[in-house]
Amino acid sequence: MKRLLLALLLLVHTASATAQVRSQDYIRDLVELAGILGGAHAIRVACNGRGDQYWRERMSGLLALEAPEQSPLRRSMVDAFNRTFSFESERRLVCDSEAGDGEAAYAAQGRIIADRIAARLLPKRPASQRQ
Repeated sequence: MKRLLLALLLLVHTASATAQVRSQDYIRDLVELAGILGGAHAIRVACNGRGDQYWRERMSGLLALEAPEQSPLRRSMVDAFNRTFSFESERRLVCDSEAGDGEAAYAAQGRIIADRIAARLLPKRPASQRQ
């Protein structure tokens, strides 16, 4: 699951580097992805303790790439992360069997967003050039 979400972050970064203008859809996707990272972070904290900052660090990396300075986008991303973190923290007071399912659900949502970003921003290659 870690690898999947890391791949999602790398895909967002790659797509961002190729985008010249950020559409409202792109911004919406970034904010939604930030929320997903917040939920995943809450689950990891519930299961591994406050010392586990894996997803929070990934969020910091995403902010550094997409919204390095104070801006409405940065505030929206941070708010989404914190809102979903708070929701999951209140919902999952302990790490149980549902936590793994919850993290998997966040990973699946993140994959959908990454695919949507890629479809919009990355040029489509002819089938003969795909590996």
